Amino acid sequence: MKTDSILNLARTIKEDISELNRPSAQITYEYGHQIIPLNLFENTRDFLYKVAIQINQTYEHACYDACAVMIRRMLEMLIIITYETYKIDSVIKDKAGNFMMLSGLLPLYINQKEWNLSRTSKTSLPQVKDLGDFSAHRLHYNAQRGDIDNILNKLHLRTVLEEMLYKANLKK
Repeated sequence: MKTDSILNLARTIKEDISELNRPSAQITYEYGHQIIPLNLFENTRDFLYKVAIQINQTYEHACYDACAVMIRRMLEMLIIITYETYKIDSVIKDKAGNFMMLSGLLPLYINQKEWNLSRTSKTSLPQVKDLGDFSAHRLHYNAQRGDIDNILNKLHLRTVLEEMLYKANLKK
């Protein structure tokens, strides 16, 4: 009888702890270190803001492959939004009306005359994409903190994303 009570109590405690550690259904940001300043994405589009939060959280929790993939996703979304903003998104769609893969989008975006990208962005974007591709598709690869730090510092990710937000007319 006492054993059953103890087991039930242990089970209840385990369930309570599990519920306390369960992630929120809503994406929130509670940690101090932001690799992507969230204020860049304020007053843009809610889904971009949420992806920026996820980029920060994956870095904060040492999920570097996930971080690289989310950064890659952010690039892809900003490219598509830019084409939609200029009402030339048909350029980046196939015959079925589907958007091209990032490997097809990126060269078009970099060379598009409507928004003359900086030299930094033209150089950095392919390298940032490659890191995201490695993390998403290479069987024998795992991103490390230094890989993410490299695109943050050497490849100027924040300034590239900010430029992309301006080119998409999401920042004035």
